[in-house]
Amino acid sequence: MREREIFTEALNRPGQAERSGYLEEACGGDPALRSRIEKLLSLHDSDSPLLGLKPTDILRGLTEPTNQTKTASNRAALSDVEAKSGTVIDHRYKLIEKIGEGGVGEVWVAGQTMPMQRRVALKLIRAGMDSRMVMARFEQERQVLSLMDHPNIANALDGGITSAGQPYLVMELVNGLPLMKFCEEAKLSPRARLDLFVLICHAVQHAHQKGIIHRDLKPANILVSWVDGRPAPKIIDFGISKVMRGNGEESFPATQAGLVIGTLEYMSPEQTKFSGHNIDTRTDIYALGVILYELLTGTRPIEPEVIRNSGMAEIVRMIQETVPAKPSSRVLTETAFSSDVFGKLEKKKLAALLRGELDWVVMKCLEKDRERRYDTANSLARDIENYLSDRPVEARPPSASYLLRKFYRRNKLPFLGFALALLALVGGVIGTSIGLIREEKARIAELAASEKAQRRLEKSRKANEILASIFEKTNPRDFANGGRPLQELMAERLGQAVDELDSLSDEDPKEAVVLQYRLGTSLIGLEDYNKAIKILEKSLATLKSLDEPDSELTIEMTRQLAEAYLRSGKRDVALGHLEHALLLSRTRFGVDNKTTLALMGELGNCYLEMRRQKEARLILEEVLGRQKALFGNDYHRDMVMTLSSLSVAVEDDWATTAVLLEEATQVLNKLKTRDVETELNIQQNLGVAYAHLGKLDQSERLLLDTVARNEVRFGRDHSFTLSSNSALAHTYRRQKQYEKARSLFEDLARRSEMKMDRDNPLTLNAIGNLGVTYREMGRFQEAIPFLEEAHKMSVKYPELDFAGKHLYECYRRCGQKEKSAKLAKELGIPPWQGFLNNVGDSFLDRAKPK
Repeated sequence: MREREIFTEALNRPGQAERSGYLEEACGGDPALRSRIEKLLSLHDSDSPLLGLKPTDILRGLTEPTNQTKTASNRAALSDVEAKSGTVIDHRYKLIEKIGEGGVGEVWVAGQTMPMQRRVALKLIRAGMDSRMVMARFEQERQVLSLMDHPNIANALDGGITSAGQPYLVMELVNGLPLMKFCEEAKLSPRARLDLFVLICHAVQHAHQKGIIHRDLKPANILVSWVDGRPAPKIIDFGISKVMRGNGEESFPATQAGLVIGTLEYMSPEQTKFSGHNIDTRTDIYALGVILYELLTGTRPIEPEVIRNSGMAEIVRMIQETVPAKPSSRVLTETAFSSDVFGKLEKKKLAALLRGELDWVVMKCLEKDRERRYDTANSLARDIENYLSDRPVEARPPSASYLLRKFYRRNKLPFLGFALALLALVGGVIGTSIGLIREEKARIAELAASEKAQRRLEKSRKANEILASIFEKTNPRDFANGGRPLQELMAERLGQAVDELDSLSDEDPKEAVVLQYRLGTSLIGLEDYNKAIKILEKSLATLKSLDEPDSELTIEMTRQLAEAYLRSGKRDVALGHLEHALLLSRTRFGVDNKTTLALMGELGNCYLEMRRQKEARLILEEVLGRQKALFGNDYHRDMVMTLSSLSVAVEDDWATTAVLLEEATQVLNKLKTRDVETELNIQQNLGVAYAHLGKLDQSERLLLDTVARNEVRFGRDHSFTLSSNSALAHTYRRQKQYEKARSLFEDLARRSEMKMDRDNPLTLNAIGNLGVTYREMGRFQEAIPFLEEAHKMSVKYPELDFAGKHLYECYRRCGQKEKSAKLAKELGIPPWQGFLNNVGDSFLDRAKPK
């Protein structure tokens, strides 16, 4: 009987004992034959995808070799070309240790000798396995890896064919553990696992943007190692990936109809339809959902035992139809649960943690109808980060009470004041109500009818209506579904609430002030600075009228007002408010106080915005010294902020800048809670420093990651995202990728003007740099209007002073002598400098080939 028939028949035997008995009879005492069949059966039962092949196709490769295989077989017997430790591949790679094995290939640790010495991973097709399908898949994997450049995706380094005709692929050696094993051994908490999962999502998004669908995402294909004290994942094995053209067709059509592509436990319903068609990126979203399920519960939606003990038809039915238990429910029923691997979190506590938002997120990924899953890996990452930051998740339309609860958890300290004010409004009503219940009916009627009770009741009702109006009919899905952006809607609602508080302030000004202050800080967060300034100015005036000029609330409100003015570009006004707040804080708390030092740091940042570098450096160095003495060995977020600001103050000393930012990163990593916003700011500044130091590739990688994460966390048009895009555009210009830089600066100018206004410094900076890019491209006439606009505003915003010298150069190159002479005089450029420049231009023009 042929091997293929024996294997197929054995596959249909349900129990292990019955299968073993059949093999004993069918193999007729041939141990080599039985060994081969058992190996194929084991591979079929495991989670190995066999590079997208059925075991029957492997048998076909063994028993029906292609012409290429026959030729290789004529050159040498299989045993002669079998890889072993010490074998040298292509004169450069010496095999050291086998670390992986599949149906058609092996993965080895190899030592590279030329052109450099290092250890690599070498994937080698086993002799005799070079069928056309295997070769097509192997070549596809090589091309796929060459398309990608992401820190969380393993890189391809080299490839070729051995002297025996065996294809090989050289990859980055990842010294890590599979995802689940790493999490279990490191005993990562659920929060740490979610942080790690976000990085994985960003890597998958990168692949999708390159048109690559992995199709076999699972913990075994995600290796994790410690890098700088933090878990760093690497996605590997793109052997069965699908590469899409722009029209949605597969670029490397190596998938045959009738093959199951992927690993059963992680396969999406559409993958089980035995077709390579109709697969898109949401297949990977489903697999990410299974991985997230496993990370949070320690088990999978469909257990491996169920897969092994069920027929293929039943497995496909379960994948396509059976809705798995929610993670929180599965944890409670899991008998093999170990609290130790979840950072000693008990079963009931973990279930409580998962119940609600994390359940929603996971189940959205695992929707049978892919239209109801997340559209992108970035959307999934954004929802995880929303959860981690106590922002509303998109996985289901939340109620107003849910949004209010998330707002509280995200702003516990500010909300405490908000709540106290609200309690002051309703507390009397609640207390009165309790008393009324205990009193006789006559007493209840008397109190209810009293004028005082009625006023308090009306006040409470009005405050509640104002608060409810902010959250009414708000749905985070609006942002993703092309509706009105939630940020814009919330800003409008807050503005309306501000106006409605006017009547309340007449009756109880102190309580109204607290409410107005909280609404003002929320408006700053939504980047609606003009409305924030209006309400905070009014609240401060009210406080002064109440004879509370130096209260803690006055200091904090003045600080927030300064931030609103600074972000809106009114730096002189912001400086005055900051100096006043600092004076009040020093008088009330002293200099070695957390609030006072934070205000000194913000004053230093304001100096930086105004290009008063020396003053900024002096005050920031003093702040850092006092903070180190105040906090001692307890690392604090304020120290990170000071280090980041100081890195900007050491003007043009980019090596020192990089050192300060690297120190800030180390402090940040030691904080008990992760501060993503600060982390992204430091990462952006470090990318800028690397660009100035000539480390352009490192700069580009850091800034691309910063842009992607800012978009996920804050949205495409947030000022943080615009700023990181600007830094990336500068790096492109230094790399002489002028078209990329021009396009990005142009887009930034448009988006910033829509978000802020034309005279905002962020908008003008993009306009000026667009002009500089045109100048460096030799398009001098096109550069002039942009440079003129930026130069005109450089008096107000000193950071735009770069525009003048570029504008002078464009005037000169375009023959506009009067304008160039006038500008040279303004900029202090001597006449002889212009003469030398003209001579140089003339020489270069004559030297150009005709």
